[in-house]
Amino acid sequence: MPLQAREELMGHIRLGTLPRSKKWREVVDLIATDTSVEEIAEAAADASESDLALASRDPRFQFVSDLLVRLPLLARAPGFEDALADLGIATSELSYSDRLAGRFGSCR
Repeated sequence: MPLQAREELMGHIRLGTLPRSKKWREVVDLIATDTSVEEIAEAAADASESDLALASRDPRFQFVSDLLVRLPLLARAPGFEDALADLGIATSELSYSDRLAGRFGSCR
Protein backbone atom coordinates (compact mmCIF):
# COMPACT_ATOMS: atom_id res chain seq x y z
CA MET A 1 0.00 0.00 0.00
CA PRO A 2 1.55 3.37 -1.01
CA LEU A 3 2.11 6.04 1.61
CA GLN A 4 -0.26 8.97 1.44
CA ALA A 5 0.83 12.53 2.06
CA ARG A 6 -0.47 14.00 5.27
CA GLU A 7 -2.37 17.27 5.22
CA GLU A 8 -0.66 18.52 8.37
CA LEU A 9 1.98 21.22 8.09
CA MET A 10 5.36 20.88 9.70
CA GLY A 11 6.27 23.36 12.43
CA HIS A 12 8.73 25.29 10.28
CA ILE A 13 6.00 25.81 7.66
CA ARG A 14 3.49 27.05 10.24
CA LEU A 15 5.97 29.59 11.47
CA GLY A 16 5.36 32.03 8.65
CA THR A 17 7.83 34.79 7.95
CA LEU A 18 10.90 34.74 10.13
CA PRO A 19 11.92 37.99 11.82
CA ARG A 20 14.15 40.18 9.65
CA SER A 21 15.16 42.87 12.08
CA LYS A 22 18.74 44.04 12.38
CA LYS A 23 19.09 42.17 15.67
CA TRP A 24 17.94 38.87 14.12
CA ARG A 25 20.25 39.33 11.14
CA GLU A 26 23.08 39.76 13.65
CA VAL A 27 22.08 36.45 15.30
CA VAL A 28 22.19 34.69 11.93
CA ASP A 29 25.58 36.24 11.20
CA LEU A 30 26.88 34.99 14.56
CA ILE A 31 25.66 31.47 13.80
CA ALA A 32 27.59 31.53 10.53
CA THR A 33 30.84 32.21 12.40
CA ASP A 34 32.69 30.42 15.18
CA THR A 35 30.98 32.52 17.86
CA SER A 36 30.39 30.75 21.18
CA VAL A 37 26.99 29.30 21.98
CA GLU A 38 26.72 31.64 24.97
CA GLU A 39 27.18 34.72 22.78
CA ILE A 40 24.64 33.46 20.23
CA ALA A 41 22.15 32.72 23.00
CA GLU A 42 22.64 36.19 24.45
CA ALA A 43 22.11 37.81 21.05
CA ALA A 44 19.00 35.68 20.41
CA ALA A 45 17.57 36.60 23.83
CA ASP A 46 18.19 40.27 23.09
CA ALA A 47 16.58 39.99 19.64
CA SER A 48 13.50 38.21 20.98
CA GLU A 49 12.88 40.51 23.94
CA SER A 50 10.24 42.75 22.32
CA ASP A 51 8.47 39.79 20.65
CA LEU A 52 8.28 37.95 23.96
CA ALA A 53 6.88 41.05 25.63
CA LEU A 54 4.07 41.09 23.05
CA ALA A 55 3.54 37.33 23.25
CA SER A 56 3.27 37.45 27.03
CA ARG A 57 -0.08 39.21 26.62
CA ASP A 58 -1.40 36.52 24.24
CA PRO A 59 -3.67 34.03 26.07
CA ARG A 60 -2.61 31.18 23.73
CA PHE A 61 1.06 31.83 24.45
CA GLN A 62 0.29 31.98 28.17
CA PHE A 63 -1.56 28.64 28.02
CA VAL A 64 1.22 26.87 26.12
CA SER A 65 3.93 28.36 28.35
CA ASP A 66 2.02 27.18 31.39
CA LEU A 67 1.77 23.68 29.90
CA LEU A 68 5.50 23.56 29.21
CA VAL A 69 6.17 24.25 32.87
CA ARG A 70 3.41 22.13 34.41
CA LEU A 71 3.28 18.98 32.26
CA PRO A 72 6.62 17.48 33.33
CA LEU A 73 5.74 18.07 36.98
CA LEU A 74 2.25 16.61 36.56
CA ALA A 75 3.62 13.59 34.67
CA ARG A 76 5.74 12.62 37.68
CA ALA A 77 2.80 12.66 40.08
CA PRO A 78 -0.03 10.16 40.43
CA GLY A 79 -3.23 11.00 38.57
CA PHE A 80 -1.63 12.41 35.44
CA GLU A 81 -4.67 11.77 33.22
CA ASP A 82 -6.97 13.45 35.73
CA ALA A 83 -4.62 16.44 35.85
CA LEU A 84 -4.68 16.63 32.04
CA ALA A 85 -8.49 16.56 32.10
CA ASP A 86 -8.46 19.42 34.62
CA LEU A 87 -6.37 21.39 32.12
CA GLY A 88 -8.91 20.72 29.37
CA ILE A 89 -6.81 18.14 27.54
CA ALA A 90 -8.94 15.17 26.46
CA THR A 91 -6.97 11.91 26.49
CA SER A 92 -9.71 9.29 26.76
CA GLU A 93 -9.76 8.41 23.06
CA LEU A 94 -6.01 8.55 22.52
CA SER A 95 -3.68 5.58 22.38
CA TYR A 96 -0.39 5.54 24.24
CA SER A 97 1.49 6.20 21.00
CA ASP A 98 -0.78 9.20 20.28
CA ARG A 99 0.13 10.63 23.67
CA LEU A 100 3.83 10.08 23.05
CA ALA A 101 3.49 11.83 19.69
CA GLY A 102 1.89 14.81 21.41
CA ARG A 103 -1.58 14.43 19.93
CA PHE A 104 -3.44 15.55 23.02
CA GLY A 105 -6.75 16.30 21.35
CA SER A 106 -8.54 19.52 21.98
CA CYS A 107 -7.41 22.07 24.52
CA ARG A 108 -9.80 24.59 25.92
